[in-house]
Amino acid sequence: MKASTRRWMVAAGVLAVASAAATAAGAGAGLVGVSDVKAEVKARTLGADKGKNWVKVTFTATVKEKVEKLNTVKVKISCKVGADTLSDDTSSLTVRLSDLDVGKTAAMDARLFFDKGEGFTAAKPDSCTVSFGFGKSTKKEEFTAIGDYCFDGSAVADGACK
Repeated sequence: MKASTRRWMVAAGVLAVASAAATAAGAGAGLVGVSDVKAEVKARTLGADKGKNWVKVTFTATVKEKVEKLNTVKVKISCKVGADTLSDDTSSLTVRLSDLDVGKTAAMDARLFFDKGEGFTAAKPDSCTVSFGFGKSTKKEEFTAIGDYCFDGSAVADGACK
C-alpha cells in the first residue's frame, strides 16, 4: 500500500472519530429531559455515620429519542455547607431508560453523599447546585449536560445557584 493511501485512510479515520464524538457530545440533552426536580436532606440514624446527612434527589425523566443500553441520567451535586464545598455524583439507575418508548416518562432518584464516610453534619446545606447529564453508566466522567437546578436546603429552583 502506498504511503499516500495510508495517510488518506488515517485522515479519514480521524475525521470519522471526531465526527462521531461531536455527534455524541451534542446528542445527550436531546435524548432525555428532566423535570419535577425535588431534593431533600435525609439524616443517618444508625451506624458509624450516624449524625451525617445526605441528599435525595427525585425527578422525572422523559425519553425524547430512543436511548441505547447502559445510558442513564447522571446527577452531580456541589453544596456549600458553611465554609466548605462538598461534591458528589452518581448515575441514577432507578429505571432502564433503554426499555422506555419515546415520549414515556419515569420517576427516578439519586442518593448523594450516601456512601460510607460521606455527608455533612449541618442540618441543611446553604446551597447546592444539582447538575443533570446523560451518558453511559459505565463511564463516570463522560456525560452531556441536560440542566442545572439550585437546592437551598428546602426548595429547588431552575438554574445553578449563584
